[in-house]
Amino acid sequence: MTQISETTLRTQITECTRMMVMAELLDYSGHVSARIPGTDRFLIPPRDASRAGLSPDEILVVDINGKVLEGKGPAPTETAIHSGVYRHRPDVLAVGHGHPPMSTLFTMVDRPMVAVRNYGFRFIGIPVHPDPTHIRTVAQGDAVAKTLANADIQARIRALALTPSYADSQSLATTQATHLKRWEAPIKASGFTVEQ
Repeated sequence: MTQISETTLRTQITECTRMMVMAELLDYSGHVSARIPGTDRFLIPPRDASRAGLSPDEILVVDINGKVLEGKGPAPTETAIHSGVYRHRPDVLAVGHGHPPMSTLFTMVDRPMVAVRNYGFRFIGIPVHPDPTHIRTVAQGDAVAKTLANADIQARIRALALTPSYADSQSLATTQATHLKRWEAPIKASGFTVEQ
């Protein structure tokens, strides 16, 4: 099988990031990364880069421990989410981190998510990581990876929902995130509440 090039991954991260911004899945604090195949490195936008105006040449190369190896600017504050997942899950090729309001809500209440549309079934029972703080340290990144140990799609972190969503490609991660976002509107419209 032919491996995808770093140039192609940079373009895909840029396009994925812009689409997720337009879909209101990412804002100034969200980020998408991709493992460089066959290495212990990954690509991620710098902390201060515009998500809506991101370009491929801005993307950083970071090692599996979160150290910036190539590029300008610091990595995102929560790069430990990405590095922790990549260290512990060699099968994961892409990670996305964002804060969609409704999925964030479900991390903060002790209520189950109910599938309202047929594509919502895959989000039922996803693990919730209990640490609501910024995931900044190696230990915190490792803890996120432990929460994700057997998860197929994603985990929700309390107050930092939809993070990480991971897949075998940025396009699949974008699709999954978009489905979760589309699932939010019917929940809101239905008058669903999280009261006991």
